Amino acid sequence: TFNPVKLIAPKSVLTPQFIDQLALETSTVTNLLRQNDSYRGWVPTVPIRMIHHKSDELVPYGNSQAAFNAFSTAGAKNHIVRGPGVELVEETASINISTDPVKTVHFGSAFPELSNGWKWLDSFKN
Repeated sequence: TFNPVKLIAPKSVLTPQFIDQLALETSTVTNLLRQNDSYRGWVPTVPIRMIHHKSDELVPYGNSQAAFNAFSTAGAKNHIVRGPGVELVEETASINISTDPVKTVHFGSAFPELSNGWKWLDSFKN
């Protein structure tokens, strides 16, 4: 079943009123989320690698984990070299790109994630 309250992590960024709306099956918020639910109920037929830093403050790692779990539940296999499947890779590197506190791990890990993603895509070349 579609349960956005269980899916959203961390809940600390949401107001109690918003969480209450998510719990209502008929709320506008829940209906919009259901319409935009893009990863449950289908199995990828091409290789997918999700790379995410666990310390990302802007996009919780739990979001990627929820997507990975949904793909797996729907029947997706773990990725094999040059084959279909899904994998979730934890990025551990982050580059300190600024003394500005707004520049977070989210931005600092983007460069290593892009590099790792590019190397992965290159692995498909003949």
